[in-house]
Amino acid sequence: MLLLPLRPPPRSVACRPLLIALVALVLGMTIAWQSAWAATSSTVYLNQPRLERPVEPKILQISEYSSPSIEGGSSVSGLSWSSWGETTATGTGEATVEWGTAATGFHQEHASLAVAVSASGRQLCDGVPIYTAVEMTPALGVAAPPHFSLFQHDKMVLPCEVHGGNFVAEQKEERTDPLGCFFSGVSNNLLFRSVPTYRFGVGFCAMRWTGWGSDRAVGIGVGRKIEQQYGIRVVLSRPEWCPAWTVSYTQETAELWGKGEPLTGHGNVTRAAAKRLESEIGRRGQPHSLAHDSTPASAGCQP
Repeated sequence: MLLLPLRPPPRSVACRPLLIALVALVLGMTIAWQSAWAATSSTVYLNQPRLERPVEPKILQISEYSSPSIEGGSSVSGLSWSSWGETTATGTGEATVEWGTAATGFHQEHASLAVAVSASGRQLCDGVPIYTAVEMTPALGVAAPPHFSLFQHDKMVLPCEVHGGNFVAEQKEERTDPLGCFFSGVSNNLLFRSVPTYRFGVGFCAMRWTGWGSDRAVGIGVGRKIEQQYGIRVVLSRPEWCPAWTVSYTQETAELWGKGEPLTGHGNVTRAAAKRLESEIGRRGQPHSLAHDSTPASAGCQP
């Protein structure tokens, strides 16, 4: 009987266990590195807009409360932190609590007391490390003033929400009004100042977004330039922590497509017009112009 030499298995089959093991090793190292970094990094931002400093702030507005029977608010100053960057950061400071009740005609009373403060809910918001919750409690041996439980949780700290400059931060969410012209860009510059290629600025209308909240959001809609409107594609990228808006996209690329047509009014865009203009985006032979913009240095955004 003739014995034929054994052939080695196909390379792809023979290498598969090694490849799987290598991928698992790299994935495990990546997760371990991210976990170690997250546990030790001090660059974790408190996700509250308009802080005097985003890391280990000295002053915090904690809460405002209003109901038919009581209203008031609280703040903390002179904060000193420890363990910032860990899963929970702890601090101490001096709280001021103000309240008024319907029974007293909402006459404001106030109290000052030493408090312990904790920042928690740490997470990566599209790669940006943030705390999403703050709570204060009376220092050991200090009595809580009336209604303290209403004012001890920071309702001004935000969950992970990626903004587009003042687009989301000012509650002008075009994602909930797809016919409007609210979106003004990450720095307002494409709308309000002349940019090379887009002289006199461009307004964004009827935008529909995909990938919002990831490191790259893409929107299509209608771009209005002077008295003409075009199909527009906008790409937002480079999320960073910005004092005015918390986590926000800070880079923007906009493309105008088509020959343009006269505006259909200065208010909302009809769905039919938007559909017609959007069909020109990316079509071969259509006029195309491109502009880039980013938040100015004065915005103070930090990676």
